[in-house]
Amino acid sequence: IDGDVWYKFEVPTDGTYLVTTNLEVLTNDDTQLLIFTSSDDTCDGDLTQIGCNDDVSSTNYLSEATLTNLTAGTVIWILVDGYDGTSGTFQIAVQSSSAPMVPPNDLCVDAIDLSSLMGGALGAVVNSSTFTNVNGTNTEGLDGLDCWDDFGVEPAVQVSTWYTFTGDGNTYYITSNNCGGAATPYVDDTQFGLYTGDCGNLTQVGCAEDIDFAGENYTAGIEFITVAGVEYTLMVDTWGGDEGEFCISFENMGGVGTVDASIYGFKLFPNPATNDVRLQADQNMTNILILNSLGQLVKRVDANSTADILIDVNQFAAGLYFVQATIDGQIVTTKLNVQ
Repeated sequence: IDGDVWYKFEVPTDGTYLVTTNLEVLTNDDTQLLIFTSSDDTCDGDLTQIGCNDDVSSTNYLSEATLTNLTAGTVIWILVDGYDGTSGTFQIAVQSSSAPMVPPNDLCVDAIDLSSLMGGALGAVVNSSTFTNVNGTNTEGLDGLDCWDDFGVEPAVQVSTWYTFTGDGNTYYITSNNCGGAATPYVDDTQFGLYTGDCGNLTQVGCAEDIDFAGENYTAGIEFITVAGVEYTLMVDTWGGDEGEFCISFENMGGVGTVDASIYGFKLFPNPATNDVRLQADQNMTNILILNSLGQLVKRVDANSTADILIDVNQFAAGLYFVQATIDGQIVTTKLNVQ
């Protein structure tokens, strides 16, 4: 025991209770639990260990312990340690078996960070761990989900969980899957809403439902161009309120990392601009995209040229934009100021 902190709770009613740190990972992702009763319900009494846990699984180093046959009024003492001196912030919860545990990312403000799934090799698919929406709650007041066939103003999103990631300038194909067959039960009918902005003031930048309705593939999939440094929020809903497990995967569609535009001689001028902008590069530029500061696609230009690609920005609102082009299989990005 290298660095421990203590908690206690008084059992409210007879029954079974779960003590867990297996919640949203903050800065400490490797905890250990020891759980005791005391002979006189104080720290001065003799402690008797009734629970212990190190790792939830071989890949999840958080901890949880189920305590059975607890009696109302008993004081339970909980020691939380960091493995091998691991320190930092974490979350802890005590849950009665009579009250179902909601997903840790049931609310937007508790979104789970998926940024570790990004940055793989071109075409690489990186899967998350297994998530659940069992006992998830509804989300109210989201607009713009017109791509959902059965979405209306009411009812709102049926069973939602929330995720976040930070853009790196690449294009990603994001979808849900069955975790290699490990999801039980597997939710195979998902719906996505993709946003920027703060919880409570979200701006939608994408929407997805069925990948192939005719082929009976009802999982959601969305291809999205990220802007480096912009934080995105992904809401995952299930059609009809289905509950179960799933994984989320990111496939890198646009190269590794944010490529330095100067490598390819990629530049635009004038900058700042008010009317027309010209693009040049040492190699052919294709799939030219202009995104606003929220990461929303404003304009797409079909081209296959090295010089003098002319883009009219006269109708753009003043502000910061990102211009992306595919060169030699890589996505390069530069900033554009419109006045």
